[in-house]
Parts: sequence; C-alpha cells; structure tokens
Amino acid sequence: MENKKLYVVIAAGRKESKMKLDIQHKHILNITERDKDDEGWTKVSKKLFPVLSKNMPTELIIFDKTSDEYRARLTEEGKSVVNAMKWL
Repeated sequence: MENKKLYVVIAAGRKESKMKLDIQHKHILNITERDKDDEGWTKVSKKLFPVLSKNMPTELIIFDKTSDEYRARLTEEGKSVVNAMKWL
C-alpha cells in the first residue's frame, strides 16, 4: 500500500505553516475526534501520552496531563482537517 501524505497549510494571522501528515497522524486525529467525551477530550494511555504529545502537530491537537488522567483534544484547526479528510 502506498504511503500518501496529506499536506496541511495553517494560516494563523500572517504566519502560515505547512506540515506533512503521515497516515499515523491522520489515524490519531480521527480517533481523537471519534472517541471524544462531551467536552471534546479523548483519554490517552499513560504509555502513549509522551509519544503522541511529542510527535503530533500542536497546531492540530492539544495534550493535557492531570494528576490521574492523560487526554487529548483537537484544536479548531484539527477539527477542520478531520472534516476535510472526509472528502479526500
């Protein structure tokens, strides 16, 4: 299977950044959107949290660690990317 990359351009004010999303990034974004609670947060395992928080684009996803919980939530840009992926 061919490994296709999705290029995402995010414009924040005047600063514009372009990033490549691998298939793994797309899966994480989709899972985060699919498994969210009423406040938009998805639980993340303690073992996966450091890997994901280090490797995922911060423009698209927010990671939060409390004393007993690890979680992730899509940013507005992340939600837009997930919605756009449905059409690709």
